[in-house]
Amino acid sequence: MPTGVSIIQKRGEKFMQNNNNGSAMKLQKLKEERMNHGLAELPVSEKELCDRYEAVSTPMVNDVLREMGMLYYTLPHEIMPLREEMKVCGIAFTIKGAKNLDLTDEMMQRAQLLEEIPAESVCVWDTSGDDESAQWGEIMTMAAKRQGCRGAIVDGGVRDTNKVLEQKFPVFCK
Repeated sequence: MPTGVSIIQKRGEKFMQNNNNGSAMKLQKLKEERMNHGLAELPVSEKELCDRYEAVSTPMVNDVLREMGMLYYTLPHEIMPLREEMKVCGIAFTIKGAKNLDLTDEMMQRAQLLEEIPAESVCVWDTSGDDESAQWGEIMTMAAKRQGCRGAIVDGGVRDTNKVLEQKFPVFCK
């Protein structure tokens, strides 16, 4: 999946080319202000930061991001939580999947991938449009949770949903 910054740049440039009513000026100002924030050392741990964000309503977080010029930081409407009340915040751990009909070494590859998941992360799984198989399930949830992962976002199918829900692990999927 493209990062949020590249989405903003691509959509922002297109928006500026197709809109001549002053909105482009506002967008440019928001983008400049965003760039001036810079990166600084966090005064709190990643865990505390994520816990704080999870305690705040999602619309409130979105409003603040928009004010900072970060306009495209929401999930597509077709990606939904397994339960309506699910929320998750974490550092994105991106995974690029591909349709693979050859099952040779698949479990070994998944095991290696799961060992790399850092604590306080959210697995963001790009399935490359694979709508014929489930990319996430009970075992992936157990292994990710053991690593300290906070949740998963999958742009495809999920299986074993009852077992995933029993683990109280936020999963968002198509």
